Amino acid sequence: PEMEMVVKLGVLQDEKMYDKVKDFLVWNTLDNDWITIEELKEKEHKIIYYTTKDAQDVGISNLYKEKGLPVILTQPMIDNPLMQKLEEKLQIQFKRIDSSLEESFLDTSKEKTLLDAEGKSGSMQIADFIRSTLSLGDTEVEAKSLSSEIITALFVIDEQARRFKEFMMTHSKASDAIELPQKKTFVVNTNNALIDKAFQWKDSKPELAKKLVEHVYDLARLSQKEISAKDLSAVVERSQDVLEALTSAID
Repeated sequence: PEMEMVVKLGVLQDEKMYDKVKDFLVWNTLDNDWITIEELKEKEHKIIYYTTKDAQDVGISNLYKEKGLPVILTQPMIDNPLMQKLEEKLQIQFKRIDSSLEESFLDTSKEKTLLDAEGKSGSMQIADFIRSTLSLGDTEVEAKSLSSEIITALFVIDEQARRFKEFMMTHSKASDAIELPQKKTFVVNTNNALIDKAFQWKDSKPELAKKLVEHVYDLARLSQKEISAKDLSAVVERSQDVLEALTSAID
């Protein structure tokens, strides 16, 4: 790790150093392989996917693994400026795995396309239900049929906004930290049984449906580290609440 930091700092500060080691810069991947930028360019057509070493976005990571897409592990403090430099030098693009939802991750054959009396598809109805239940303000809501049935929901977060937020957090004192806005989209998986059940209960068991949706939202926040320490206790309480409600419903 120490040598990695020294080399990367050298690349950022010295053009001669960059020229000497650019072809040998390697990153560890989610599959615990080591891969160079040139190898990544050949595989990904100049789009390189990454996630941070301490990320917990297991669900999204599995989508990339299923499609055979390599994902490198980065450390924001040193790798963010390095990625920016490599983007300028090599005309490549780094994309964090939760910054977009690739088309190959969708299962259009299971998309809920049946229209209601108002001309809204099943997916649009689910999105409306989630939106009205959570009241997320500026966060957009979409309902998509993912290829994986396991994932309930995830956040798609704008790449540049995230990088700017991480830059500000790195270069600001904790006492000066501010909550920066980010362009987020909350995507629920219509191909997931829990989402389907919550939607089915919206009229017959509205309170339980609401608790389920809130639980799904909390899980997505936890898995992508989008939850603050001060909100953690409230999330735990809501988790206990939904379990109690489900137990009562079964009884």
